[in-house]
Amino acid sequence: MIFDFKKIFTNNNPFKVSSSLLKQYNKRRPKNKTFKLCHAPSKSMLFIQSGLVMPCHYNRGYSIGNVKEESIHQIWFGDKRSRLIKSINHNDLSVGCFSCYNSILNNSYYFTGAAKYDFFSNKKNKYPEMLDFQISNTCNLQCSMCSGEYSSSIRTKREKKPSYDNAYNDTFIEQIIEFLPYLKSASFTGGEPFLIKQYYKIWDLISVQKNKIDVYISTNGTVYNNIVKNYLDKINFNFTISIDSIIKETYESIRINSTLDNVLKNIEIFNNYCKSHNTKLYVKCCLMKKNILEIPEYFKFWNLKDIEIVTKFVWFPPFASIRELSKTELFNIINTFKKVKLQSNTHIQKRNSERFNEIINQIEEWLNEKNNFQNDIISFTKSYEELVLNVKAKIYDFLIANKTKPVIIEETVENYCKVLYKIAENIPDNKTACFALENFSKLPIHMFISELNRNDFDKLLERFLQAGMEIY
Repeated sequence: MIFDFKKIFTNNNPFKVSSSLLKQYNKRRPKNKTFKLCHAPSKSMLFIQSGLVMPCHYNRGYSIGNVKEESIHQIWFGDKRSRLIKSINHNDLSVGCFSCYNSILNNSYYFTGAAKYDFFSNKKNKYPEMLDFQISNTCNLQCSMCSGEYSSSIRTKREKKPSYDNAYNDTFIEQIIEFLPYLKSASFTGGEPFLIKQYYKIWDLISVQKNKIDVYISTNGTVYNNIVKNYLDKINFNFTISIDSIIKETYESIRINSTLDNVLKNIEIFNNYCKSHNTKLYVKCCLMKKNILEIPEYFKFWNLKDIEIVTKFVWFPPFASIRELSKTELFNIINTFKKVKLQSNTHIQKRNSERFNEIINQIEEWLNEKNNFQNDIISFTKSYEELVLNVKAKIYDFLIANKTKPVIIEETVENYCKVLYKIAENIPDNKTACFALENFSKLPIHMFISELNRNDFDKLLERFLQAGMEIY
């Protein structure tokens, strides 16, 4: 890791959640969960494609181990996880938990990753309650806001690059057996989970366990066949199905290679399954430029079906992000949304209404952010060197504001500049490189740094290339 926040802060850690902030955050949480700010690292592990093991889906700056170098047992009982738990127990989110800190700071409960882990039990267990798998990018879609890091189709067809090596072999799957007797749930994302061969091997192990293990699937909803049906009969599946629009043209321009009618049909099948098995189904919407104006009707549509909505703002690629709309566009969206009246008769409808209001709050925050600048129009006329200097200044300001030692500032900034120039060397077209860096650097500086930290160079380069392509 190039940049370790925990090491550079000399005092007054800005990512420590104050008692007043924590009080506000806890008001929205179940009362029996508020004894700890986040339960994720005490209860779960996330395995990602590269072999790294993360504490959750939201901490992008801190890994607790690598399956290529250690066993799952060594990782779970290792010092890195203990360090993170200790930090969180002191309400300190400087060990990679910057996304959650910002959500708590903005009182956005439903956009706070930590809140997603409040479902864990309060029991003290030696082993994790949940294992989270994101071990392959195998996917049949080429979604407009996605990249080859999460879609094999994009990797080979759009990016025209060779497939990634997979870090998860049969030895890894055998190691899971130690953890299964203590497990209460397992989560599977992708890629597309129903196309990932290793997952079926893990489900075979889960299906013969004496203890009940709830399985959570995040799927694009395109795959339903006899094989899937067979596993539905063996295991308790819960579904989060990604569907970003109920308008055929919009949906199919986002979820490329999918058809809306097929996904709606499958959602109906999965929803009936969940009702009969007493499990849960959610629909997930990625909020972006392409669909933001349709969101009120989207909420009304799923409210009528009494299906809970999970929302996620697209931050990257920047050209897809609502945050990059003009002040006038953001103002008009807010004004329109505030006139919307949603049904709030059921528990699910009430939760959907709360999520809808938090969408408004987030867009208002972005509008206020833009109002602090005289001009929100980007010209893209600067040279790559000028853009690097701008990024350099942002990092300097960030580090100085957070009371970093001068010697560490110099070393850190130079390391990042080397990475940025190496990226330029690997992008033949200078205009693309400039467009990519300016788009990429519009992320909040802590997110920009986290992106640099969490990617190997090949994946980082592809993300820059994505930011430089107006595929939208």
